[in-house]
Amino acid sequence: MKFLRILLIIILVVIAGFLVLGLIAPKDIVSERSVIINAPQPVVANEMFHFANFKDWSPFQKYDPDMKTRIEGEDGQMGSGYYWDGNDDVGKGNMQVTKRTNEELVIDLNFEKPWQRKSIGMWKVEDAGNNQSKATWKLTMHEGYPMNGMMWVMSKLTMGKMFDEGLNNLKKIVEGGKVSMPTSSGNFNIEETQFVGGNFAAIRKTMAFDEMDKFFKESYETLAKSAGNRINGKALGFFYKWDEENRQADCAAAFPVKGTEPVENAIMINLPASKAYKIVYKGGYSGSYAAHMALSKEVESKGLKQNLVVEEYIMSPADTKDSNAFVTNIYYLIP
Repeated sequence: MKFLRILLIIILVVIAGFLVLGLIAPKDIVSERSVIINAPQPVVANEMFHFANFKDWSPFQKYDPDMKTRIEGEDGQMGSGYYWDGNDDVGKGNMQVTKRTNEELVIDLNFEKPWQRKSIGMWKVEDAGNNQSKATWKLTMHEGYPMNGMMWVMSKLTMGKMFDEGLNNLKKIVEGGKVSMPTSSGNFNIEETQFVGGNFAAIRKTMAFDEMDKFFKESYETLAKSAGNRINGKALGFFYKWDEENRQADCAAAFPVKGTEPVENAIMINLPASKAYKIVYKGGYSGSYAAHMALSKEVESKGLKQNLVVEEYIMSPADTKDSNAFVTNIYYLIP
């Protein structure tokens, strides 16, 4: 009886402790870890942002090497999903990509077994300078009282440790030379063609990479109003300079137009017909880096140098919300 009383007291103390802890612990519980990797940002992001690679660096893989997984949608792009079903150690659940940029992947994380719970995950890769990258893994869970106390303790004791292990696995893989950005033409159909040229109404600006989405969206809206029925083709992007070191670009949003008369709020650009190398790229813009690398490699291998990079947006956000359906003609113009 004495033993049972002591056991009961211990249980009550533990319960009381968690109840008190629930009063002071946050309801939004955040676990976050980062690591510096000696590799360029695109290389690390390419490895981290594709679900197909997750098994190579995941800290959970060792708990069930035989768990069943599948990927739906275009891997690493908006709307794509990763599903797993394993033993009691890894459980069952899925991840869905809700945001994708060159530097960040945001994921809705849904656990089904051994318990049902939703959270928000984030993988981020930033340029750290000196050919290095900072990779971050973050998880945010919202828990009501009193479970927030227990989950807060678990996050401190386990999640941080697991994230450190996963990020260090990623670091070893990348720095071990086992991954690289695809740079060969073998991944794409590269066509030698003729860029037809013509007259274009454009808005040109030098800006930081993270300003580009807003710039292009606002510029196309302005150009559409100003040029009106003179527009005779798809929207284009002209890229004059791409500065990875300073994370900025000199570029222009443009529409082909009839005639040479000025367009309000725009500059007029005339491009002559010229030789070009072309890739028809399908998918979200954040994944087009590999296509550009392939074109750059092709041009370099022929001892040439591109004069201008042009993207022609055949199927774009103006046509569909599904980034998997985007179609972009990428041209490297040769003088």
